[in-house]
Amino acid sequence: MNVQALLHQAKQAGLQIRADAGQVKLAGPSELIQKWRPLLAPHKAELLALLAANDGTSIPVDLETLIQESARFWRWDDDDMRLIRETAARDSEGIRLALATNPLRSLYSRGTVNDTRLGSKV
Repeated sequence: MNVQALLHQAKQAGLQIRADAGQVKLAGPSELIQKWRPLLAPHKAELLALLAANDGTSIPVDLETLIQESARFWRWDDDDMRLIRETAARDSEGIRLALATNPLRSLYSRGTVNDTRLGSKV
């Protein structure tokens, strides 16, 4: 599991995670902190980088889910994901609107448009 997925799961479980003076700070019920601290601790540097890229703001869980679904659908690479998350941190509603209402996605999902990367209809 990648660090972004781990962070997402921890937040979805109800844990609050933030960067503070080079430390990863956890907040929430003590049983959640006890469960997640040993899972997150080995990834401190990566977590700090992710939290810093988010500029201290967190992406709402439902938007992160939409980003993950879109990433699988459009086959985004790590650079695409980083740019989308940076944009989501600045303008979460704009990204939500763009991802949720993308007309091409509905055409692809109905098999109306050929996916030239696969040479077949999707």
